[in-house]
Amino acid sequence: MKPSVNPPAKVASSALFNGTTSRMVRTPGSAGNLTKWTFSCWIKNFDAGTLGGTFEIFSALLSPSNNELIRMIGDGSISFEYTLNISGVNKGLYTTKKLHRDPSSHYHVVISRNGPLISIEINGITITNFTSSTAPSENSYLNTTNAHQINRNTNLKGLMSEIYLLDGTAKS
Repeated sequence: MKPSVNPPAKVASSALFNGTTSRMVRTPGSAGNLTKWTFSCWIKNFDAGTLGGTFEIFSALLSPSNNELIRMIGDGSISFEYTLNISGVNKGLYTTKKLHRDPSSHYHVVISRNGPLISIEINGITITNFTSSTAPSENSYLNTTNAHQINRNTNLKGLMSEIYLLDGTAKS
């Protein structure tokens, strides 16, 4: 049985994305801590039947080859990824192993950086096994005065709520 694509009546502090054009962009007025931060959100994909996509949950983009991304990847199951690219070269990459769960469920995603250390927590469980794990060797694009975007590639048809970027704080 395919889950309903109708969103709940009201979810406080949330944003609904239509899967084609909706995204959120904010450019901070001043830079924060470039090596110590925590990003947190709840995410739900309403179109669970189309799991062949990569959803850019949160990104900071200087240019197409200079970016920092937090993504949800679906190809029959779900994984999450943190990546830092500088001049087209990967300078940091963490990809969780596939989470074999209901792809339409809510996920609470917490990713934090404390210098070269990256921590990923999904639904309250700290992930310790990764398919890829390369510690970031450069400063972050997150917390800079570059554009920060939620759902940059606009293909998420779903809900994100309780979205936070905590400057100078790394969840331990």
